Amino acid sequence: MLIALLLAFALHPDSVSSTRIVVRGQGVQLWMRSEELTFLEVLPLDRDGDGTLDAAELRAGAWTLADYVASRYRVAPLEPRFVDVRALASGSGILAGKRVLELEFAAELPAGCAGLTVSSSLFRESSPLHRDQCEIVWNDEAPATKLLWSEAPTWVFRAGSGERPSVVREFGALGVEHILTGFDHLAFLLALVVAARGLRALVGVVTSFTLAHSCALAAAALGWIAAPARIVEVLIALSIVFVALRNLLDDRPRRLWPEAFGFGLLHGLGFAGALAGTLSAEPQKLRALLGFNLGVELGQLAVVLAALALLALVHRAVVPKTVRASVSWTVALLGAYWVVSRAL
Repeated sequence: MLIALLLAFALHPDSVSSTRIVVRGQGVQLWMRSEELTFLEVLPLDRDGDGTLDAAELRAGAWTLADYVASRYRVAPLEPRFVDVRALASGSGILAGKRVLELEFAAELPAGCAGLTVSSSLFRESSPLHRDQCEIVWNDEAPATKLLWSEAPTWVFRAGSGERPSVVREFGALGVEHILTGFDHLAFLLALVVAARGLRALVGVVTSFTLAHSCALAAAALGWIAAPARIVEVLIALSIVFVALRNLLDDRPRRLWPEAFGFGLLHGLGFAGALAGTLSAEPQKLRALLGFNLGVELGQLAVVLAALALLALVHRAVVPKTVRASVSWTVALLGAYWVVSRAL
């Protein structure tokens, strides 16, 4: 049951979109971009089933796409009208390298209006953790951005107020979300937790992993180092298999912190892959990076404490060696699945 649940989450791709709202006097333009695949998961527009929309399918589905976005992306007090939809071979920012659909809307700003309330429930039925990176450009003011997702679906924007949502808090929530749904990272950490013999070894594992992935995350997210995302993801899966099999093949106590630190660098590159696109459009990069990293650590700490509490209960009825073997076999099988699926 646990494996089936984890695999179900692992199969679903990261779901993101970006929206740009530009106000010039009384005129408002809105561009909403999302990966084409994300639209096809919720709308039956791909008639030939080839996984992409050709020109005829896009024309036929234009108003269906517009109605879907308009019903799930509200910008009060505006009443946007659909203008056009186009397919782009590759997006930018959080959508870089992905085939995207861009929908354009136009609206008139009511007289005396000095702000907008933006609410998103986009793609909630296919991806409950979908996030939209919204940017508002109000006349000559500097652009303001905010992530809209299930935990913070609404943004009340006021022109000229100088208000800016807390970047640390915003990206901290994103970091918690990412670690709690990053089942590959959690599986790796769990394999090391069950191998630890005593509190000192456990502290060494958590500290080493945290330090390593924090350094790699910062370096990669800021563009100081770069690595092919697909290769990184395959190597992360291999690291999971390695640690789990080592638990099974050699049950003797061992120094775990070198494994936690070495593979932690690799996992940090994986965290960066999820963050880099979102961070590219964020003006306060260092605060955003700090918030994301804090969120990851808080989520990680919560999972480790929950795992320790559960293991303590299990140990009352099951020999610890049996527990380590059971957990390690589960993690090894998951890691092997991720290696194959990511390599292919």
